[in-house]
Amino acid sequence: MIHIPIKTKDDAMKLFNLFKKKELEGLDKALAMGMITEEEKLRIAAARATETLDKFLEKKGRPKHQTARKL
Repeated sequence: MIHIPIKTKDDAMKLFNLFKKKELEGLDKALAMGMITEEEKLRIAAARATETLDKFLEKKGRPKHQTARKL
């Protein structure tokens, strides 16, 4: 395991943005290789964004994000 010292909020945001960028690059590579479709890529990205939002809201003591139901 790699230990990365984070001393400021700015350091944390840079690291978070790097991981997000790598995650999206991974989805783009999977799409280019034909492992997933464009629809699946968008669904995965939306699911991960919702998870991130829920974690943030939970940390702030707010109710979780309400997702729309499929018709």
